[in-house]
Amino acid sequence: MAPTYDIIRPEVAGLPDYNAGLALDRFREVYGIDARAKLDSNESPLGPSPAAIAAMRDAAAGIGRYPDATDSRLRQAIAERSGTDPDCVILGNGSEDLIGAIFRAVLRPSDRVVTLCPSFGLHCRSTAATAVIAAPMSQTSSTRGHVWPSG
Repeated sequence: MAPTYDIIRPEVAGLPDYNAGLALDRFREVYGIDARAKLDSNESPLGPSPAAIAAMRDAAAGIGRYPDATDSRLRQAIAERSGTDPDCVILGNGSEDLIGAIFRAVLRPSDRVVTLCPSFGLHCRSTAATAVIAAPMSQTSSTRGHVWPSG
């Protein structure tokens, strides 16, 4: 583990390194086989759609400017398509970013978070980093007749 400093909270410093999985070239090197995509990393074996590539190419012309920090046009388009208010649309840089935002904005120390194990590892990591209590359930756990504590 890398050295830590006194300014790092102990519950954060004690977290294990995050394992994001092997990059495709490393996967090939370790296992000796070609993989089209790693589904555990939410990769698509089809690659990006031609429409997405064209949109990125078009957007690249404005790369020297900061984007709209509120993502107002995208939130408006999503809201119109889903029949909701743009203020009800939250965007993030992947699920990891959104999970972190929810933990920071909504949960308080000693709140409980129910997670299903095995599941996305950052659920448990986020609880440790925010003093939230993880309440893991296995696939065989039953909630029948269980009353979850409130408050």
